[in-house]
Amino acid sequence: MLESAYQSIIQISLSACQISATKLPMEFDAFHKHVKDALEHLHDAAHLQTHPLLAYLSDATADATRAQKLRAWLKNAIEQLKPAPDLPSTSPEWRSYLALRYRYVQRMNPANIESELGISQRQLYRELAKGLDALAALLWEQRARPEPSAPPIEATGVRELENELSQWNLARHKLDVR
Repeated sequence: MLESAYQSIIQISLSACQISATKLPMEFDAFHKHVKDALEHLHDAAHLQTHPLLAYLSDATADATRAQKLRAWLKNAIEQLKPAPDLPSTSPEWRSYLALRYRYVQRMNPANIESELGISQRQLYRELAKGLDALAALLWEQRARPEPSAPPIEATGVRELENELSQWNLARHKLDVR
């Protein structure tokens, strides 16, 4: 009976690991939150190195680290939001782009951005939100689908767990419980 209980626990644990190891398609809201998180940690290589958005990048540049690829993808997308050069830099079309660029790429503090753009704090946060929405939508369209042949990062952990569990020898022993 004890052995069957252990087997049940092992099966449940393996099933849970396999479910979490499979990459379910990310919904746009979750994707949007991950984009915001990645922007907030744009200059933190350790954070970006294991970021969930990495699943949507292709391995086109093998010489760059995962964090560098994600950072480049985000920065390039911000640059794609840049308005036409014939518009004056004080126009509303430029505000969201400049707010994103100043805040996340150049790491300016909000007070300096407000001063630079000549807008209030509330307007700055509206512009950042508008820019983030546009950036997330652009990246959503550009994202590469995870390759089915490539094992997910968590699959390695499942294999290690299976190997470790296979080394355990479960045996029933009589116990005297007097």
